[in-house]
Amino acid sequence: MESVGVICRLVSPEESYWGKPVYQSFEHLPNSEDLHFKDQFRQQLHGVDQHDDSVSGQLHEGDWHALLKSLGETYGTDAQYASDGFYLRNSKDEHTYWLKAELEENVLEGKIVVRVAGPSAEERCGNMVEYVRAFLPNRRGDRTHGQRGAALPAGERPQKIQVFFSYA
Repeated sequence: MESVGVICRLVSPEESYWGKPVYQSFEHLPNSEDLHFKDQFRQQLHGVDQHDDSVSGQLHEGDWHALLKSLGETYGTDAQYASDGFYLRNSKDEHTYWLKAELEENVLEGKIVVRVAGPSAEERCGNMVEYVRAFLPNRRGDRTHGQRGAALPAGERPQKIQVFFSYA
């Protein structure tokens, strides 16, 4: 289930308190409104730069889940995940990241809103937007994990082969 993106390992056995890996299924999470991502993000805005942007286009729920899986592999339990959102307060680079997917029902269209707060919010937001764009279907051939070092503060991960199955 991990190899096809149904679940994501957030914590390895070595990192886990119980000595067993911790997995997350993004499909079964509550939405970001229920988890109060908006309120958490607003609390981080006092005296800090903020920048918003969005990525629109052809977008399927599977593409959003692939993005969440990638973020989950990078940030593990340091971030919070929702069926339609991602939230990270990164103390390493003093930035807060909030991504929200707005998918159209019955149409393969949607957008992912990217919000970043912190000292260099505009630059970090641009990096995250480029990272998100790599997960859009029309950019699937451009998806390279070598871009992670520039876009995400956690650094690069080993390149993995990804396979997407559709039962439509």
